[in-house]
Amino acid sequence: ETTIQCTSGAVSPMTLHVYSPFNDVALPDNTITFMSAKASIPTTVSDDTVLLEGICVVAVPRDPTSNSYEHMIPDLPYPMVVGLGLVSGQAQTLADGTTKAFNVISTDYVHN
Repeated sequence: ETTIQCTSGAVSPMTLHVYSPFNDVALPDNTITFMSAKASIPTTVSDDTVLLEGICVVAVPRDPTSNSYEHMIPDLPYPMVVGLGLVSGQAQTLADGTTKAFNVISTDYVHN
């Protein structure tokens, strides 16, 4: 259980599921990972829980209890999202004056 914050400042509860083989070793607490995940985002994002299902998880190496652990991680202040959908409006310039944002309409995508 965790939270996710949108660029608008809205905060929503989030549940993260990671499935691993039976004999996998669990990652130590406070391990930082880079993850590709499928997202299920409800239409009322601020009220309902966002579900992320981990597809590929890569742990940042080294000891997460070390004082220098977080200093070894690249600075990635924003999550990366890959989606398939249609842009539904004009781009908006965010508060930094440079970044553009826009709404995207998407549906479940299933490939057989």
